[in-house]
Amino acid sequence: QMTSLYYEAQQSGVLPADHRVPWRGDSALGDRGSEGQDLTGGVYDAGDHVKLGFPTAAYSTVIAWSLLEGGAGYAAAGEVAHAKRNLRWVVEWLLKCHTSDRELYFQVGDATADHSFWGRSEDMTMARPAYKVTEAMPGADVVAEYAAAMAAASLVFRDDDAEFAGRLLAHARTLFDFAVDPALRRKYSDSHSFAASTYPSYDLHDELVWAAAWMAKATGESSYRTQAEQLHGLMPDKRGWGFSWDEKITGANILLFELTSDSKYSALVESYLQMWMPGGSIPYTPGGLAWRLKWGSTRYAMNSAFMALLFAKQIAGDQPAAAAEYVDWASSQVGFVLGDSGRSYVVGFGENPPRRPHHRGASCPDAPASCDWTQFNSPDPSPQVLYGALVGGPALDGKYVDDRKDYVANEVANDYNAGFTGCLAILLSLDAEVSSGPGTGGADPPVDDPPTEEAPETDAGAPDDDGGDADAGDGNGSASGGDGGGEGGAEVDATFTVTWRSESGFGGEVKFAAPEAFSQGWTFTLNLPEGVEVADSWNGVVSSRVGASTTFVNADYNARGTAQEALSVGFNGRHSGQSLDDVVVAGVTFFGVNDAVSVPQEAPEDSPAPVESSTPVEASTPEQSDGSVVYTRIWGCGAAFFAEVRVTPARDFAGGWEMQLAFPEGAGVQLEYHVGFAIDDVRSSAPRYVLGSE
Repeated sequence: QMTSLYYEAQQSGVLPADHRVPWRGDSALGDRGSEGQDLTGGVYDAGDHVKLGFPTAAYSTVIAWSLLEGGAGYAAAGEVAHAKRNLRWVVEWLLKCHTSDRELYFQVGDATADHSFWGRSEDMTMARPAYKVTEAMPGADVVAEYAAAMAAASLVFRDDDAEFAGRLLAHARTLFDFAVDPALRRKYSDSHSFAASTYPSYDLHDELVWAAAWMAKATGESSYRTQAEQLHGLMPDKRGWGFSWDEKITGANILLFELTSDSKYSALVESYLQMWMPGGSIPYTPGGLAWRLKWGSTRYAMNSAFMALLFAKQIAGDQPAAAAEYVDWASSQVGFVLGDSGRSYVVGFGENPPRRPHHRGASCPDAPASCDWTQFNSPDPSPQVLYGALVGGPALDGKYVDDRKDYVANEVANDYNAGFTGCLAILLSLDAEVSSGPGTGGADPPVDDPPTEEAPETDAGAPDDDGGDADAGDGNGSASGGDGGGEGGAEVDATFTVTWRSESGFGGEVKFAAPEAFSQGWTFTLNLPEGVEVADSWNGVVSSRVGASTTFVNADYNARGTAQEALSVGFNGRHSGQSLDDVVVAGVTFFGVNDAVSVPQEAPEDSPAPVESSTPVEASTPEQSDGSVVYTRIWGCGAAFFAEVRVTPARDFAGGWEMQLAFPEGAGVQLEYHVGFAIDDVRSSAPRYVLGSE
């Protein structure tokens, strides 16, 4: 509901009579093409007032996809009509921009002039030039993106308004032909160099594949599918770095898997998602956000979570365990931005939300009061609440300051909200057991009108890692509260082991075995020394934290098991120098067995700790260690595997170390990291992980 309000706040032109954002009015009514074409309408891209076609078409495609795959979620929220109305508002502007077969406007407004103005869009007086791609100055990427948006939107409106859907598809066909013309395959930001200062295009082939796949899906014509597969072979990167307004690779792979059932596309999607999930190459903030880049860190996480949910829907029938794992991970990322990290990153929602987004209109008091750079520099919360806007997010170290002058952390943008909205829609559309997890939230969102009150503000500059855990609240409800049990039970063994330790962090693992077959999950509680806390976990979900106690429950995929099945939960945590010898597994309870019982378990007295040298040793000639080296293949997935090399030195060392791994022919290491440290930090015996191909 709130994300619909955000998109309404971004609308330009003559606003509809039922517009729900009271501080917005008609604006930019003079937007015209070079020959006087009407380019009014559409949306402002971010916190400024430029209308940018490339990211606008990209986010529109994602919103259309979310309506197609998460329609039940929109219905559950009572937002189908609002979401369709907002999508139509945007794609009608995209249609306006297509002024002839091979002429397409992609920008209205000069970014330099626009960014020199701080005030309401309704008060703008500067010139707003319009820019286009043509045969003389082509832009295959932006043209293809418009085609994809129109094709996807035609599917959304096909049943409601066949005439409008047909018009969208007709324009999409013409634009697609323009985009794939071999003589015109040039990036729009190469033809128009000024575009490189706002939204430069990295490559055009992913947009061509993306557009061809959407055309195939919208028309059912095999020729488009064939073109999509042929164009896929031209992409320099076939797996992807981070799905976004500029990179459609993973989205295209998901569509091609749907269209062809070819496992080579699903393998690429799996590889991409494993890169993002814990254990992959993407680092995490202390609070649990998968962090790709400082520019819109929440945006990248939400986009990849959306990809995970789309793929989970595709494979749920054949691979239910993998699908559940993807849903759990996506839920944890959504939970982070909604407040599981200790603060919300969504304006107007949850605990301690951002109150100073980098957004001109929201910073202005009610008209006719003046609005200028005074408001930009003001430390006060914005007078207008930009409900539903997802801000850029925290730095890799978890730090976040709610300051509108910090446009890296507090910028809002339409593409930031698109994947986030898609996640919410699909999670709501899943069954109650899955969809009950993400987010601890706060005040209920509005139904028709914005809320009139917000949660009290606390410590606007607090980092996201205060008491945070991205997985909190994502558990399987069957194990929570201890009342899901069935019949019977037996005593179990549980051990806690320190797997690595650094100056302020550590890794831990709890191992136990099922006494009998179980069907309704399990739970246990860790009693931690004061000042020690769990930051993120895998194979289990943090369901509650009370004082020094942290309770875990099963993940969806390991809620059932057989007798004597070995189970383990791993996690990373923080400490302030405390001993970890006093960590206690306070109880293990299985549900769905006879007479479920909780058996207290003491932590082992001899938990292995890393070798720490109090007296540095001089570097010397390398020598063979007489400690231990253990290689473990943790999992294999199609053509990839994930492995751990655990090194335990026999004595103190100071000059570093090296090892050699001999792989069978055809296999090798692709990515590696040193958990808890930078790669060049070799002061600890922490495990070193590798991700490779086989």
